[in-house]
Amino acid sequence: MNTVTGKDGQVPSVVAGTATMGWWTPRGYLGGLTLSNDVGTPNTVLDISIGEAADSTNSYVMKLASAFTKNMNAAFASGTGNGGLWSGTLAANTWYTVYLIRKTSDGSVDIYADTSVSAANIPSGYSAFRRIGSFLTTAGSAIVPFLQLGDSFTWMNPQSNLNGDITGTG
Repeated sequence: MNTVTGKDGQVPSVVAGTATMGWWTPRGYLGGLTLSNDVGTPNTVLDISIGEAADSTNSYVMKLASAFTKNMNAAFASGTGNGGLWSGTLAANTWYTVYLIRKTSDGSVDIYADTSVSAANIPSGYSAFRRIGSFLTTAGSAIVPFLQLGDSFTWMNPQSNLNGDITGTG
C-alpha cells in the first residue's frame, strides 16, 4: 500500500471506500468505540459501541460499523458474540488492554484483549491495531464494573490497587 503523508503527519482517511472527517484524519484519531460491561453477563462480556480510529501507525482508519459483543473469558474468534481474549481465560487481578484490529487480507475489523500493552499477541492474520481501552479483573477473575465517558473510565465500586506497604520518612 502506498501511503500519502499530509501536513503534520496526517494521512488520507479514505480506506476501503470510507471517509472520516473529510480527507484528512488527525494522528491518533479515535471516535466512539466506547467499552461497557454487558448487561446480561457483566463479569466476562464487554460491549463495544460503533466507532472508528486511526491505527497505531496512522496508516489505516479502522471502522467498527456495528456494535460488538465479545466474551473476554474465551479465546479470540472473529466476529461479534465470540471470544475476545488472546489466549486462555481471564486471570485474577490482571489488567487487559482492548484493541480494535484490522485483518490484513480483507480489511475487516474486530476486537480483542491482551495482557500486552503493545498488542504483542495480536491474532494471526491481523496486523494493524489501536488501543481503545483497558479493564481490570477481580480476585475472582471477573471484569471490574466500570463506566466509560469519553476518555475517562470510572470504576463503579472503588478498587484498591495497592501492593505492599507504604512507608516513608519525613
